[in-house]
Amino acid sequence: MDGLVVHAVRDYEEFASLDHEWSQLLQTSGSNRVFLTHQWLRCWWEAFAGRSRMLTLCVRQEGRLVGVAPLHVQQTKFRGLPVRKASFMENAWSEEAGFILAPAESVILGEILGHLASCQDSWDLLELRPLRSDAASWRHLADAARIAGLSWVARPDLQVPHVPVEGEWLDFMDSRSRNLRKIARRRLNRIQKHPEKIRVVRVRSVDEIVNRLPDVYHISSRSWKAHCGTAISDRPEAACFLERLSSVLGARG
Repeated sequence: MDGLVVHAVRDYEEFASLDHEWSQLLQTSGSNRVFLTHQWLRCWWEAFAGRSRMLTLCVRQEGRLVGVAPLHVQQTKFRGLPVRKASFMENAWSEEAGFILAPAESVILGEILGHLASCQDSWDLLELRPLRSDAASWRHLADAARIAGLSWVARPDLQVPHVPVEGEWLDFMDSRSRNLRKIARRRLNRIQKHPEKIRVVRVRSVDEIVNRLPDVYHISSRSWKAHCGTAISDRPEAACFLERLSSVLGARG
């Protein structure tokens, strides 16, 4: 794959202008997920960037966008030492992050890491998480880092908790503790006793979505997150993110 050129986008206005070609690349890549859409990352940046510096790397071939690394650099601490950390645009609101690459992923990824190696005066630590272990970029990352002369280490990160259910649901519940079954029955009886209090509302318009957000904040404040200090109502930037995302995605249907 010849003629690849890497350009660092450090300005928000330039980043915002990438919307259309970013979306085209994402749809043809193996990473077409909501957490990597331009809309999601633009809203994320507006809400959570703080004092971070943008470092989104765009790879082009004859002017066509063929690779993106949505990165930023923030001042933080690593093992007690102050560092400038380059990482994906992600936090607790992002279930995954990663590169967006056209076919010939290994070559494009190599160009990205090679560029990062050439500008190490702008960062001290490169943290690429959370990468899916089944992503194409993960398969090529070790070789690309080695060729670029970057030292690296891989560690398990997010493991999604789940309860495997085999057989029928009633059999599964019978195998649970007496206390759990009691709690489940009590909650089910409460719903069955007042079915008129349970309704499902499908919200379609942007205005309806925004008007329903206070209900989301209220539920969050009544959940376990409130005891941990991570409820949406405790984090203004989280509320800002949801409001912006609801408006942007709602307008697109």
